[in-house]
Amino acid sequence: HSPNAVVSYAAGAVLGHMADAMRKLKAEIVPYAGLRPEACRQLGDTLFLHGSLYNMQAARDTAEALSSNCVFVHTHKVAVERARTQKPFTGYNAGCSVRLDVEYAKNNRSTLSWCHGFAWGEYTENSCIVRLEQLSPHYRLPL
Repeated sequence: HSPNAVVSYAAGAVLGHMADAMRKLKAEIVPYAGLRPEACRQLGDTLFLHGSLYNMQAARDTAEALSSNCVFVHTHKVAVERARTQKPFTGYNAGCSVRLDVEYAKNNRSTLSWCHGFAWGEYTENSCIVRLEQLSPHYRLPL
């Protein structure tokens, strides 16, 4: 929706290519809807979502808000935090995959804790094992 015609055209072309690739992979576009159910996809006993909370305990608070184990990537940090609930829920914050020196946050000290990362694991019908990997500065996949 850019008023710049070149930017608008380029963005539309990129979205079109992404949609084509997703159709070929039979992938689903999940809407960004905060913590609402339509924003989450469940594998085993764990919800996956973009995330929307952004405080120092976002992983814990997201698990508490959802009353579930959850994996998300909203805060650009790698974190594993246990919810303060009787049932043992865990929140996994999987880091980011963008440049760490973005201009809009250059004066924000919390950006010093940002790092690249990803989540991986395995799931069954009723459980999910989640592992987080931090990619800074060197990394090798586990064997």
